[in-house]
Amino acid sequence: MRLPAIGGAYAGRTPYTNTQQLINWYVEGDSHDPKGERVAMPTPGLTLKTTVGPGPIRGIHNWNGLMFIISGASVYYVDPGTYAVTQITGTLNTSTGPVQMVDNTFGVGNQIFVGDGTYGYVITWTGAAYTFAQINFSGISTTPVGTITYQDGYGIFSQPGTQKFWITNSYNFTTYNPLYFASKEGNPDLLVSCISDSTKLFLLGTTSMEIWFDSGSALFPFQRIPGLLFPIGCAAAQTPARIDNSIVWLGTKMGAQLYGFGQVFQCRGDSAPTTISNPQMDWQINQYGTITDAQAFVYYKEGHEFYVLTFPTEGVTWVWDATNGEWHQRSTNATRWLPSSITFNPVYSTFVVGDPVNSNIYVLDDGVITDNGVAIARTLITPHLNQGNEWLQLSKVDVQGNFGDIANGSTITISWSQDNGHTFPFSYTFTSINGNYLARCFTRKLGKALDWVFKITTTSNPILIDVNVDVRNRATGRAPGPQSQMFPYMQQ
Repeated sequence: MRLPAIGGAYAGRTPYTNTQQLINWYVEGDSHDPKGERVAMPTPGLTLKTTVGPGPIRGIHNWNGLMFIISGASVYYVDPGTYAVTQITGTLNTSTGPVQMVDNTFGVGNQIFVGDGTYGYVITWTGAAYTFAQINFSGISTTPVGTITYQDGYGIFSQPGTQKFWITNSYNFTTYNPLYFASKEGNPDLLVSCISDSTKLFLLGTTSMEIWFDSGSALFPFQRIPGLLFPIGCAAAQTPARIDNSIVWLGTKMGAQLYGFGQVFQCRGDSAPTTISNPQMDWQINQYGTITDAQAFVYYKEGHEFYVLTFPTEGVTWVWDATNGEWHQRSTNATRWLPSSITFNPVYSTFVVGDPVNSNIYVLDDGVITDNGVAIARTLITPHLNQGNEWLQLSKVDVQGNFGDIANGSTITISWSQDNGHTFPFSYTFTSINGNYLARCFTRKLGKALDWVFKITTTSNPILIDVNVDVRNRATGRAPGPQSQMFPYMQQ
């Protein structure tokens, strides 16, 4: 019997109903495979490439063939070929917290707009050097810049604690018209975040969202699209991100924010937002004490589009795969996944990420099994296997994977629960032999139970292909003790 073990993360309020976990693996399905198999692919490790400034790494942006990095209160650019680090004169007024960066095209505006959630700054290419300075928005507020985005040559930013958003002059982030602002007006809630996708400007408030567009009007170029007001707000300003021709964010439905309820939503074009988090995940999020500091980024890998949502206070990272709609979790050393910001290195076709605690810069690396030396603990927990109130006697559980490809001496542990997934007291550990491409991990004579749940753990990087169980009969007596082996080589 093939157990549908390869799936997303669905563990929720109680293991009686849902047990599935997927940590540091993600789901991949091959539509061209006649078997229609889904496999669990290992997430990448982290390899240290350089250190930049005092840390923490607050933001990374790829522009003009360089990687611009905010480390602490300082500004740097890094050569993507040599990883040589150069500091730009000038500092931010803040030294912690996430930073956003958008640019107005090299050779046109020649600027990067930098926002730290309170103030605005600009990196400028003068034709001879890069300069950095704070933008004078004193006519707006002493703390004028919340979140930032870019559309049609304009730098766009929300004003904290208000319904207002402002725009800079076209292709010039350092100047603005004091009349070039508007208010999120469809609902009387405060503006939390703004983000542009394609030709739409999304304004996300505490309890609602509305969509604007660039009309080209000389009085003020952006206008609200009539009828596109939705009763879904934004729970964390740094979570909206563009993915799969849509935006995704951590939000709340109108009224629910009074109770701290958080869900993940997707909005595509003019369509109404839909919920993409599952009820079990929603339950977990709403057990967290703090969700307002959540932050997100997006990256693409081999046909997968990943939305990486991290809760720093809670030490948890969830990842949504837009390609197949499945969620999984990532972790480093039993807490949140380390990266906090990301950009692409075109020289080596790799993704570069920053450390939110120190000054380390890493690359995502499929060839390593650690996060900068810390073992990556991978866990897969299957759904329940039962047939109502009938006893099931299992003669074998068989886990298939590419165990011959992983490092010699790697261990894979199969554990199982007979109490509806509450505990996993029974386990066997197998050791791989590199080059043994026929190896399959299986355990025999497991006994009988009304309900079975299996857990697979490792600190190596195998691809899990399938989990099969042999149900011999619906026994009434207890079976002999278990035996296990790594077929055809190991007997334990």
